[in-house]
Amino acid sequence: MRGPSKEERKILRKAKILTRYIIDESKTMVMAFIRFESSPLIYELVFDPTRYKAIERKDRIDWWDKSNTVSLLLIDSATGAIGAIRVANMPKALWEVWRESWRKSVSIEDYSQKYSKWINTLWQRQTMELWNTATPSGMFGERY
Repeated sequence: MRGPSKEERKILRKAKILTRYIIDESKTMVMAFIRFESSPLIYELVFDPTRYKAIERKDRIDWWDKSNTVSLLLIDSATGAIGAIRVANMPKALWEVWRESWRKSVSIEDYSQKYSKWINTLWQRQTMELWNTATPSGMFGERY
């Protein structure tokens, strides 16, 4: 974020982090979202595990079976200064959707190209519209 305000830093450190996702029909492509409570701060989370070398890809996917912890950093893109740090566990519903889609993705030929094309079709819509149509999947820090 460029020049985050004091209020934005506070929101990132303290607000509940809600999650949602959109998944394609094959259940291999996911665009996830995080929103800081009812604030306008909504972020799209796009990840293609096939961009890593095969050995790294397997390690990264296997790692998700061992840990659902995520670190969030607010970095001022103009100065490089860290404005907030937060660590929390991933909501179970989102964690499971991502894990399964990533496992399936590695067996799909030209997955990166297909995923990029799919994401680009979604990016033709406004973030709030995507958020409103996405499936709710819990919040960071929930117990399970």
